[in-house]
Amino acid sequence: MVDVMMTSYKIPLYLDNLVFSLQKTGGGSIYWESIVKAALLDTSFDVTIFERNDSRQNEVRNKMSLEGAKRIIQSESPLRVDEFKKLDIPEDGLLHSSYFRVPKSSNIKNVCTVHDFICMNQYQGLLKAVSFYQIKKAALKASGIICISESTRRDLLNYIPEANSKQIEIIHQGYDDSSYNYDPNLKRENAVCFIGNRKSAYKNFELAVKAVARVPQVELRIIGASLNDDERNLLDEMIPGRFTNYVYPSAAEVSNIFNRSIALLYLSEYEGFGIPVLESMASGLPVIGLNISSIPEVAGDAALLLKESNVDGVVDSINSLLCESCLFEQKVSQGLKRVLDFSWSKTAAKTLDYYKYIYGSNY
Repeated sequence: MVDVMMTSYKIPLYLDNLVFSLQKTGGGSIYWESIVKAALLDTSFDVTIFERNDSRQNEVRNKMSLEGAKRIIQSESPLRVDEFKKLDIPEDGLLHSSYFRVPKSSNIKNVCTVHDFICMNQYQGLLKAVSFYQIKKAALKASGIICISESTRRDLLNYIPEANSKQIEIIHQGYDDSSYNYDPNLKRENAVCFIGNRKSAYKNFELAVKAVARVPQVELRIIGASLNDDERNLLDEMIPGRFTNYVYPSAAEVSNIFNRSIALLYLSEYEGFGIPVLESMASGLPVIGLNISSIPEVAGDAALLLKESNVDGVVDSINSLLCESCLFEQKVSQGLKRVLDFSWSKTAAKTLDYYKYIYGSNY
């Protein structure tokens, strides 16, 4: 926990909303929303927002009110040019960009958030080089660096060892605790869930399908985008008639699905954090995951974590939750306790405290 140094006047805080222009929705948008909302309510800050007109295409931004904030609209340049544009901030300001932009002046105090290093694990060629350049540039120019997990901090120091001289703070992400809730009155069904991106091999969708194929009494509930032809062919071949595709349900609907299932198969081989782990546990759904990257940090002892990504381990874990009621109830209870440590309000409060610390420090 950082020491908070209070100032006797409002801190000129500049928040860069570029993430809202770069994505339609997602964890990065929700994270940024929590920070912007909290900053606007905190009388310690005089908030100015940088954003483009196309930011309103983002589902999260479109529901937000920026009442009370000054806005600097940037929309003349192509988006991919704006990604690399340096921001003009007064000398007494503090900048936090949602996407690795830095101030023009090297004298301006600024904070950057590093979510993950998926670029080093999964990207290739020019995309990998450019993505890493953006992170490294922002990290080395930052007065303070926020990492969303200890796992990300380790990656940061591995890939950018020069960042060891920076003030690094671990501030965990949260989850939507108004939508994801446990309802003990809902009936459990023999079904396991898979949520999120299925295109990337490291998410291990095929592993989940192969595991369910070996547990004939279990259905697979697939939450996210519509199935493509290859996915449907795989499912029809391996688990015919035993899968349901829920296309972009609301958060409350996802929680309902979780409440009625026996496990979330979160078999990703790399995450910066892992918000679905929290959402699952908050809904009373045990998690089966890999003991790798940030997953053990988020799940604690509440999940069944596997040493290796193999079918046998996933099958054994599903069968254990199916057949051992004491284990199942234990994991439900541990999960509900574990999520009490996380919320977007805690994330935002710690971030604002960190702003105050960095602004009053010599970093």
